[in-house]
Amino acid sequence: MRRGRFYDWRDRYSRQPTGGGGGFAAWPSLIGAEMMVNGDCSSATGWGLPAGSAIAVGKMTLTAFTDVIENTGVTDTLINGATYRCVFTVDTVSLGAVRWVLGSTAGTSRSTTGTFSQDILSTDVSGVVEGIGATMQLDNFSVKSVGLVGIETDWSLSGSLAWIDGPPAGFSFGDGDESTIASLTGSALTAFAASVSFNTACLLRVYGLNYSNGDISARIHQGSWVPLNVSADGWSTPVAITSGSVVGFEVRGNADGNANVTVVGVQIELA
Repeated sequence: MRRGRFYDWRDRYSRQPTGGGGGFAAWPSLIGAEMMVNGDCSSATGWGLPAGSAIAVGKMTLTAFTDVIENTGVTDTLINGATYRCVFTVDTVSLGAVRWVLGSTAGTSRSTTGTFSQDILSTDVSGVVEGIGATMQLDNFSVKSVGLVGIETDWSLSGSLAWIDGPPAGFSFGDGDESTIASLTGSALTAFAASVSFNTACLLRVYGLNYSNGDISARIHQGSWVPLNVSADGWSTPVAITSGSVVGFEVRGNADGNANVTVVGVQIELA
């Protein structure tokens, strides 16, 4: 297993760290839905194209372009503080560079041909592609969430736990107790078990929404239950946790009955 990187729930296709900043790797169990509208540039629908940008014949063409391009699928769905895997292909380059910008967070500038993937933590609720004096052609745009909890059939919920369809989807704790547990199940659990070893030191964090108290705990492979530092909406502070030796991943409401948070994201980093 690789160390010092967050591992997530969403990408079915790769366990390797992606290029660019962030260095996230992925478990092959769950994948975020595609957010881009016409990311293959089959039409201009969904795109806001300023002067100097156009879409035709399956390509986006930029001509001496220094501006931003929005896509409604991203701008309407992006969550402040969540992480997204952003991909595009640069087919030809004459001048300049292009990069992702999610709110106030800019990705790596690209000025050569190739397909580029980067995980970016959004710091606002607008998502754009930015040209920097760019004369080039691009296509195959993709933005997918990283680290969210997937679909309802990936989880077994006990007690008063409720599934929230979202977006983003997740499981909602009320005034629960130790009998209220969300357990990873099915093919998602199988993939998880293949990715996280037994008796391994990790750091764990969750993404909480609708926070009131957030008094929850988690355990990996039936190791010790560890309280999670959920104190606001967004990613919690990472906590140290050691996996056990019996396959499983569980999140529960603590015994004092003050859970009151919806868990929509989980990330694990090997310590």
